[in-house]
Amino acid sequence: MKSIFDDVSNDCSKIVTKTYSTSFSLATKMLSKKIRQHIYNIYGFVRFADEIVDTFHEFDKASLFFNKGVTGDEAGEKTYYFDDLKFGAKTASTFITAKLGLKYFPNPVNDVLNIASDFTMDQVTVFNQLGQIVLTHSVNTSNTSLDMTSLPTGIYMVRVEANNKAETFKITK
Repeated sequence: MKSIFDDVSNDCSKIVTKTYSTSFSLATKMLSKKIRQHIYNIYGFVRFADEIVDTFHEFDKASLFFNKGVTGDEAGEKTYYFDDLKFGAKTASTFITAKLGLKYFPNPVNDVLNIASDFTMDQVTVFNQLGQIVLTHSVNTSNTSLDMTSLPTGIYMVRVEANNKAETFKITK
């Protein structure tokens, strides 16, 4: 059964590569026969992933992955954890992480970012897309608010240090 799956997967990957990119398909033929199928497989996988990303913009991503497109009461309002993120629970625009039990909102943020933790936070640092520190806030509590009015519109990484651990999340302003 595994060999049938492998054969079908290999054939599909080759067809996808040839259909979507004539130039990539021709370039692949210049490679050693030993690695051609691997290249077709990688290209086929990436091409399908790209199509999925481009196709489902208007859908709730968590619902697609975990509840197969069903939302609300039909989905049973289940909570799922994926890569330290919690999906499914009614949190409005509050995002919840698993490691430090961080809750942060709103995202995107306009002026003030609110952060709560299951632990006493020591420091909150905000980085821009270049990795530069743009805001540092010393904290000694489990709840804090960051005034972000002085920061320009963009994407930022927020690093929270608490309980001898650190956790980073992305926000949009």
